[in-house]
Amino acid sequence: MDISELDIESDFTIEKEALKNELEYETEEILKYLSLFDKQLFIKLFVKEESIKDVSEEFNIKPSVLYNRISRGKSKLRSIFSKP
Repeated sequence: MDISELDIESDFTIEKEALKNELEYETEEILKYLSLFDKQLFIKLFVKEESIKDVSEEFNIKPSVLYNRISRGKSKLRSIFSKP
C-alpha cells in the first residue's frame, strides 16, 4: 500500500476544525445580544463578507438604513462588552 493512499487526518486539520468551531461559538455568543434581523445583517456583512449593496437589496432596505442598523448594533455590542 502506498502512503499517498492512506486517509490520515493531520493534526493541522483537526486544529483548524477546532478553531473554526470555537470561532463560530464565540460569534454566536456575541451576536445573541442583537435582534434576529440585526444578527442576520452582521453575519452577511462581517462573516460572509457580502456587500452593502447586495445585503440592502436582499432585505429591501436602503443602504443608509443598513449603515444605521450596523452602527447601532456595533454601539450596543461595544457598550455590553466594554463594561468592567
